[in-house]
Amino acid sequence: MEKNRLLCLGLVLCLLLTGCLREEEQSQSSQSETDSQSSGTSQEKPDLPIRDGAGLSEAVARYFIEQRDQVQDGPLTEADVTRLWYLVNTLYDADDIAFVDDMTEVPDDIPTGITSRFLDFKEATQYLFTSHGLEQLLAAQMAGTPYIYQAPNGDVYHRGPYKTGYFYQQVMTGYQIVSSDQDSAQVEVSWKIMGPLDWEKERPEAFTTLYLKREDSRWKVDGYNFPEATYPEEFTISEEIRVKLTDGEKSVSLSDTAEKEQIVARLGELTAGTLVQEAPPQDCIAVQAVDNGRVYHMSVASDGRVWDTLYAEEEWVLYQTDPSLYQELQELLA
Repeated sequence: MEKNRLLCLGLVLCLLLTGCLREEEQSQSSQSETDSQSSGTSQEKPDLPIRDGAGLSEAVARYFIEQRDQVQDGPLTEADVTRLWYLVNTLYDADDIAFVDDMTEVPDDIPTGITSRFLDFKEATQYLFTSHGLEQLLAAQMAGTPYIYQAPNGDVYHRGPYKTGYFYQQVMTGYQIVSSDQDSAQVEVSWKIMGPLDWEKERPEAFTTLYLKREDSRWKVDGYNFPEATYPEEFTISEEIRVKLTDGEKSVSLSDTAEKEQIVARLGELTAGTLVQEAPPQDCIAVQAVDNGRVYHMSVASDGRVWDTLYAEEEWVLYQTDPSLYQELQELLA
């Protein structure tokens, strides 16, 4: 059975062993190293593969071969970051077709929502994750059930699509190396939410941290919180909280950690919203916040009404909170 699994994965990977793709790979890798060494920060969206059926399998296979086979003696490059971001999110993606097989018959003894089985889970993960990163992957949950389930017999399964829809591997816009040494790095990846969003038709940018370690002469993921998953406390990565306030005339990005945490906590407390067709008035204070992958786009009125503008097009979710929130935001803008 093990040989059959390896053969299945090998058939996917063999799609790319052509001279044309190798030349393209070398060209992109060389350019990525030059860009990374000159700035350390990606300002342009990386050239990520297109998600188009068979083309996806080829793209994943190429990225996987690079991660498996390339020895990375030099510093962390844009190619390394992009490849890891792409592959790790493809593993999490409920619709991926490269590493798993959809099951025609689902075993009775696995959790509800599981629809796919990994062709070879060890082969798909050992070049991408440290042992800690792998434990975190297996600890991820959504809606109270495992994202990836390891059965007692050793087979590993993947949940099917559920409240998903973002292909996070495709929406990376750049990255910044927060800290690094020879064998570890903390990298902040920026990405755009895919979908029509607030009443100004904006696509907010979110930020997620990758903790990387060099192991066996290759960079691996030691920590990463997938935006749609939940984790036990020991695996939760605390992101830097970002908060920006705007009232139409003034705009400020807060630097005080306590102030940012207080605002995000207030936004997180909002419950029992009502669906309305009334857009926020122009004299609201707009709050844009990112905390541990959670994105808030709110408009706060002086009477304590709060409109959620993140996914709004023709309708908004309206909350009511204490008017003191508006006063606090106004003082921070002063």
